[in-house]
Amino acid sequence: MADGQALTEEAVQAGLLDIRLPSEAAGGGLAEVAAGAGIGLALALCLAALLRPMLHRRQRPARLPSFAERLAAAEALPEAEREIALLRLWREADPAGYAARRATLYTQDGLPEGLGERLGERQGANG
Repeated sequence: MADGQALTEEAVQAGLLDIRLPSEAAGGGLAEVAAGAGIGLALALCLAALLRPMLHRRQRPARLPSFAERLAAAEALPEAEREIALLRLWREADPAGYAARRATLYTQDGLPEGLGERLGERQGANG
């Protein structure tokens, strides 16, 4: 085709019918198969990247333990750890009571008497 001539529909279709590597390309038929496989793998990778969000299974969030379960777990801890766990539960269950006594918590024997029992009573009333 000479420069300046328009492409005809027949010329375009004839050019598309046999898209192949040039016969003088290194590797011959093997190179053509490798090129086809490479294009196929690239398309498969793109398709997988597009479909992955739709095919991904969502995991359900783990169930949080109930107040009663956390209280029972706190009671099973050694004394020092149990006191900290009970204070955290107290702060969650009774923020006003915790705030009122917070200043005295850090004195010697600052942990209120019967805190574990009172939290157990609250748990019975809450759930």
